Amino acid sequence: MPSHAVRSKSRSRSKSPKRSSPAARRLIESAVSRYGSEVKAARALGLPNQAQLNKMRRGLIKDTPAMRAALLKAKARAKRAWAMVPEVHEATLDVETIQAQITMLGNDVEVLNHLIKTQS
Repeated sequence: MPSHAVRSKSRSRSKSPKRSSPAARRLIESAVSRYGSEVKAARALGLPNQAQLNKMRRGLIKDTPAMRAALLKAKARAKRAWAMVPEVHEATLDVETIQAQITMLGNDVEVLNHLIKTQS
């Protein structure tokens, strides 16, 4: 027996808590299983690269703004699916402006037709 204290090679180390949110890790896992690779899953979730996705998957970094945006989109998509509501695009049309543009276009067409007749 040695007279000095011997340190064990395998030090027991407590695990640090995960930094990424559980929802983010669930979304990442489902995206990776759906798309087959981390690169394709990162592209589908709108993350800049696969390295961020991998680090969030392991809980080494906090959720990035791109991941928070992906979580919000997924939550909205889940609400629509649960309520069986089709996706509504937010394209709103101002009817008065469109009618004014149509009348202006009609006037321009009349002027062009008049110019064509005078040239002939």
